[in-house]
Amino acid sequence: MQVITDIIQYLRRNGLLSPDELRYLERHGFAEPEEGEDAGELLRDVDLGGTSEPRSAERLVEHAERRLRAKTRRGPRTRPAPPAIGAEEVAVSIVARWPEWEAEMPGLLDFTRLVEPVGDLRTALRVLRHAPSEALDAAVAALLSGGKPRLKDLWRALAFDGYWEGVVPSTARGPAVRSYRAILTGTALEGLGRYGRELRLAGFAHLYLLVQAQRAVFGAFGRMLARKPALFDRRLFTYRRFDEVCYWSLVYAFAALLPSMTPRPSFEVHFPREPGPEGKAERAAWAGAMLMAGHAAAPLLVLRDDPIEFGGLLYCPASWDEGRYRPA
Repeated sequence: MQVITDIIQYLRRNGLLSPDELRYLERHGFAEPEEGEDAGELLRDVDLGGTSEPRSAERLVEHAERRLRAKTRRGPRTRPAPPAIGAEEVAVSIVARWPEWEAEMPGLLDFTRLVEPVGDLRTALRVLRHAPSEALDAAVAALLSGGKPRLKDLWRALAFDGYWEGVVPSTARGPAVRSYRAILTGTALEGLGRYGRELRLAGFAHLYLLVQAQRAVFGAFGRMLARKPALFDRRLFTYRRFDEVCYWSLVYAFAALLPSMTPRPSFEVHFPREPGPEGKAERAAWAGAMLMAGHAAAPLLVLRDDPIEFGGLLYCPASWDEGRYRPA
């Protein structure tokens, strides 16, 4: 139970659960509003583009501020509130960290070249952010057919979330910090409200494009997995090309989508042969699965601690486990 709770808290913090998915988890006793939510936490509930109308970040923050003021009136403050951090300071911090983040992104740059020729990461992120879904889906199909870039290299970039740390202190406050946190939770431009004005600064703009690009590519993998699962029936993983987070992200997404695949895939499927992920790797794997198949992955997550029922639903293409180990 605690493991599921930790996973859900991670997913919620990263804005990976839509309101419908949160309500589903709440009905099953796995999620509830946290005590003392601040504006940043409320922003994590912004809809990421499902069928329901997204709640604006501006409205969420105003609501949070009213709650914080009410909470302050209920009792004396034990210590002074941390000072607000300005937009320029946050933007400079993002730019300072950018080379470190860029070092994680070669796979994403190479993937973008399947969409159109690009020479640098910032251009690639802009292309991915604005590319039509058909172009992204075609790039996924090309990668699966050609094997380049390597899936493990792309997943390293897609699963990267290092921008959550080292930019602002966890206790930081102020409109710029709220904008930064709203961007990290995947809030689209139309949902940012007045907090979108920070995008005039290069640091915020680059961060926004990076988060949106990651989610756009995850979305393309989810669409192709649901519509054309036969494309994934190939040896995606070998000894040198194995990535634990990538493998389990795809396993969870495939298993979640399998019951609704029509017609049911004709290729061989089996229980995954790799040891189940733990800790950070498991949280990251579920994050990828939610971005690919959130509507279907949430019910699977609920069963995670029931080994019989969960194991009975966990399938992947048998080809994923062919040639995984180094020959004797």
